[in-house]
Amino acid sequence: MEDIYRRHGEAGALFDAYEKLCQRFERDLADERDVLLSKGAALMMIKYWVEETGSNSVRG
Repeated sequence: MEDIYRRHGEAGALFDAYEKLCQRFERDLADERDVLLSKGAALMMIKYWVEETGSNSVRG
């Protein structure tokens, strides 16, 4: 899912923030499960944004 949305032109701009968040999750959260859940939630925000802006030509 990450690769699909990373290639999406409009969502691509959100990946700078996403990558910084992922680094912060890895630094601040001790449990790997919490890190993965947090990364998944951030990625779902990107998916939601793409769908809500009508740019839902991306399917994966």
